[in-house]
Amino acid sequence: MRILDSRRFEEISANKKTINSFLNTLPEETSIEEVLEILRLSGSCYNVHSSRQLRTFKQIVPNIEKRFPQDKEKISSFMDTINNLNAIVSDFFSLRSATDVEKIPKPRQISSFIIALEIFVGSMLEYAKGYSIERIKEVYPFVISLFNEKEHKVVKAKEQLDQVYGIIDNIAGFAGSILKFLEVGNKDIGKINTTVSMEQVKIARQHISLYDRWSVLLDLEESWRFGGSKIIFDDEKNATIELENEKFLYSKEISYERFLSQRVRWRADFENFYEQHKDKINTKSSELPPKEFISEDEAYYVLAVGEFFEIYDYNEKCLDVYLSEWIRAYTIIQIEATKHLEKRFNDRRVKPLIIDNWTIRQDKKYWINLFVERGISNKSAEIILNNFVFTKNSRDLLDCPFIGHLDEIIVIPSIARSIDPSMSLVSLLSKNQANIAFKGIGLEKRVVSELNKKGIKATKIKRIVDNVPYECDVVFTLNNDLFFMELKAFGQPRSIKEYYQLLFKLYGKHNGVKDNTDERSATEQLNRTVKFYNNNLDIVREKLNLPKEWMPKNIKKVILTTAKLGNKMFVDDCFIADTSAFFSFLDRKTPGFMFGKKMLVPTHPDFEGEITSEKLINVLSDPLQIQLFEILVRKSERKINLDSKILNYPFFENRVGNIINVDKKILDMLGIDEKDMANT
Repeated sequence: MRILDSRRFEEISANKKTINSFLNTLPEETSIEEVLEILRLSGSCYNVHSSRQLRTFKQIVPNIEKRFPQDKEKISSFMDTINNLNAIVSDFFSLRSATDVEKIPKPRQISSFIIALEIFVGSMLEYAKGYSIERIKEVYPFVISLFNEKEHKVVKAKEQLDQVYGIIDNIAGFAGSILKFLEVGNKDIGKINTTVSMEQVKIARQHISLYDRWSVLLDLEESWRFGGSKIIFDDEKNATIELENEKFLYSKEISYERFLSQRVRWRADFENFYEQHKDKINTKSSELPPKEFISEDEAYYVLAVGEFFEIYDYNEKCLDVYLSEWIRAYTIIQIEATKHLEKRFNDRRVKPLIIDNWTIRQDKKYWINLFVERGISNKSAEIILNNFVFTKNSRDLLDCPFIGHLDEIIVIPSIARSIDPSMSLVSLLSKNQANIAFKGIGLEKRVVSELNKKGIKATKIKRIVDNVPYECDVVFTLNNDLFFMELKAFGQPRSIKEYYQLLFKLYGKHNGVKDNTDERSATEQLNRTVKFYNNNLDIVREKLNLPKEWMPKNIKKVILTTAKLGNKMFVDDCFIADTSAFFSFLDRKTPGFMFGKKMLVPTHPDFEGEITSEKLINVLSDPLQIQLFEILVRKSERKINLDSKILNYPFFENRVGNIINVDKKILDMLGIDEKDMANT
């Protein structure tokens, strides 16, 4: 699968003129396959949020057919997929129109959804704690719980706790997208009716089930745009998806599942961290972390953020605010939300359906003062508040929990309670393209330090020749092999689009890039650097204190990224892996995964005994972490009922629970006898 510069191609989609300009400037040798691929990637053909894009593109099709008269069949097939995608999306809107959500008066649509969302998630949080439905109904007008249809009874939350919290996390994650759908997103929701009826709240609940379908369509659009998936109608009613680049989509899901799983490791690491720092917890403190913590959770967030950014100095600034201030601000919001939820539950009464009763509604000064009282500077408090306000460009309400309402801020307590600052901060800074250069510096220091601890001489190397820099982040020798390492501190992709763009940064071709610019992929950059030092080995010998006559047996080129990858990569003579694989190897810690409360670890010779060049290359060329998740992540299929159509949608998910129970392959890999499973 080719990886192209999708961001550059997005400029094509601006209007009819830019699309035609692109077509008119194509080199003569360009194939129809290349043209259609670029148009698909650019977003010129279709926009799931607006039918105008498709109407514009259809006016362009005759020009494409004129340029490629012999390829009308391929063009027609391309258009069939787009028209089928549009038919599916249009059918969703027909389904939405058939509900009553549009019947809620416009000024009450947002407030009714916010209250419905708070009741939905708030009641589930109490259910997850083990409270009875009767007790929860003393406070919430309706309760969401799991129900066993065979036994006709409510399932106890403790029996399916992972599923319960999974539902809560899922709704908290996509609630912001529903607000965008309701046209919230210009830093202010404007004037709304703050009182709604119970009937309106019940109707507004339908947004949640509708979005479950809508999110599938958003995923489908990206699967088509970046993976080339096809949408085919078997008949007028049933549509099937053919995944053209299944390996790419599979890898994306493995990548994201690996990212989510690292929270388990952070929690495990926190036990030791907490023992060393528990005396620093002061709930009324105005000292910023890690000097003091205002909660046990804040101590955990500090550890998690430090591990992600590869830092131990929280005085680094992002968007002109110290990392310690960002962590403190998120923690304050989470604490305020928790207090609100506890007070509501202890009142033991269903309050009137007014925004003030179901949210935290305060003026901006309230939050500024709260931040400043807890050690954040006035200047930083203002910056934080502005960045926390939810807009159409925000990823979700977990990153940006403030909803602007005239001169006030509305916070949805159950959503704010679900914030994980370690995840939200990383996401917020990535979305705002904050300068996190310190992350790369911290990573360089750690890699060099860890290698040196193992007795492997490693260093950074840089030379400037004719004003052109040649820099390698880490160079070292192992068993007479010479290693050149390029380190990339990239954020973690979540969507198909983001994973595609990560791959482009790692090994995409940057056509037309001048030799003295930084606009290269990691492989282009490393190959250029290694070529220089291969011709100037005396510089390397000097930096590593090697004999003048020393020559490497082999030269190995390695790219390490902080983003969790989803497949093994060897591209343009470069091994591409993530830091997780590298540090596990150096620490001689064989990767595994949790089964209940026990960590199961397979036996693996590359993680045992002395560190050698051969073992390192084995680990980087086929990381064990990815091998494990290739077993855990499996292909599934959903049947999505829309209005008049049914979508058979294949996707990938972590099915770890089922697999541990039935899959002999994983048991063999972990050295567990199937008959002993009950006693493991």
